[in-house]
Amino acid sequence: MLRLHPLGDDVSLEIVPAPPIDTTTHDLIRALWAREQAGRAQPMFDGKLFSLIERNGSILRGCFVDYSAFVAQRAQPALREVLGIRMLAVSGLLRCPDGIVFGQRADHVLQDPEHWELVPSGGIDGTPLDPRAKLLEELAEETGCPASAITRNRVFALAEDDEAHAFEICIELETGLSASELTNLHNATGRIEYTALAIVSPAALPVFSATHPVVELSRALLANRGLL
Repeated sequence: MLRLHPLGDDVSLEIVPAPPIDTTTHDLIRALWAREQAGRAQPMFDGKLFSLIERNGSILRGCFVDYSAFVAQRAQPALREVLGIRMLAVSGLLRCPDGIVFGQRADHVLQDPEHWELVPSGGIDGTPLDPRAKLLEELAEETGCPASAITRNRVFALAEDDEAHAFEICIELETGLSASELTNLHNATGRIEYTALAIVSPAALPVFSATHPVVELSRALLANRGLL
């Protein structure tokens, strides 16, 4: 079940020590990671992600864990009782004069390959730790749109996905760049994360969402902002 909780710009992250992992669990994580990597056209990077431990109002406390541990927990749900990883990421809703910006996820990504989602999005790895700064970094990497082109960014919700054991800090962005300018910037990135962009006018959103595989979180965010 996906739920949205109100959240504001005063959100902050606090780091606490990560719990230790015993040798048996560590070995199982490495084995499951190797299995998930096998046969992939593009290998996954075993970086760090923020695992949410508790929320106290606008303060989100958690620790950094290996991405391989999160992948292993997804592959073997019984590990949730041992690892208790609840990934915290950032997700944007980018508005431009021509509409709402969507990206089609590449076929090699682990979650929702070839689905359409609101852009940008990404995990929190501590570089930087600030959610809004992290989202602007993801925006530049994934679409080529620089942070300097963003005229407004505002935190509005914390999405909680019970099934995926994951959370997303949701941030609304605005830019004055046109659809053609955004498309040209995206084409220059090599289109690794998103194979294509679609800029959809508000009036066309119901048809777009009905005829394209749009991820659940994006549908929820559009509904929250009164766009769907």
